[in-house]
Amino acid sequence: MTNMTYVFEPKWQHEHARLRSLETTFHDNTTAVLTARGLSAGWKCLEVGAGAGGVARWLASRVGPTGRVVATDRDTRFLAGLDDVRDHDIAADPVIDEGFDLAHARTVLEHIPDRGEALARMIAAVRPGGWVVIEDVSFEGPAADFMAACTAPEDLAAAYHPMLNAVAKVFRAAGADPTYARGLPAHLAAAGLEQVGAQIYAPVVHGGCDWVRMTLDHLRDPIVSMGLATAEEVGRACDSLDGDIFHVPPLMVSAWGRRPL
Repeated sequence: MTNMTYVFEPKWQHEHARLRSLETTFHDNTTAVLTARGLSAGWKCLEVGAGAGGVARWLASRVGPTGRVVATDRDTRFLAGLDDVRDHDIAADPVIDEGFDLAHARTVLEHIPDRGEALARMIAAVRPGGWVVIEDVSFEGPAADFMAACTAPEDLAAAYHPMLNAVAKVFRAAGADPTYARGLPAHLAAAGLEQVGAQIYAPVVHGGCDWVRMTLDHLRDPIVSMGLATAEEVGRACDSLDGDIFHVPPLMVSAWGRRPL
């Protein structure tokens, strides 16, 4: 863990459910972005920080038996059933292989202090002409303002906004960067990629989002210990993220670029 300090405890009892909810929240956006890169049968794909495995399993269904999907993570407990799983730290370990048609990471680089090195390793793994797709979330400052403005009822918005900023401070204390997503297109261009593009995905969720609620619950102790909110305030925010409500989860910035030929 010398190059990555993850704010979420992998052994938390609800971590698999939290990751699965994250996958559900952003599945349509991620698969649309990857499909638009030309993903097809026979492609060789690298899924970095595969988490609960949802993207890797979807990639495997798309590339078929003539393709290949390598799924990496520093915690591979939830990747059972995938053909090629590697215990791997993208920030520290040697590049697993080269010649991938696609390398993808979602909500990974924001947690790595040496993000530039991690991105360089992903670029090195793809073939000339191959795609690198990075997705990270933004939820601090103006993003938090927007998310709260789209939240109803008003009492939930009043509780939601300070919790977003509290989580951002927990991220910073652990070495993560809650603002990294904002600069993704510039980061990819500076790394030498071509045909760089990006989009922001901001779904309005009706009925609450388990991923957001469980994230707050998971980070309750550091939020309280850092004096950012009381346990009761965090609990009330968690309880309010359910029922007949509307809110926007953290904004997902999806950026892509192609390694020069």
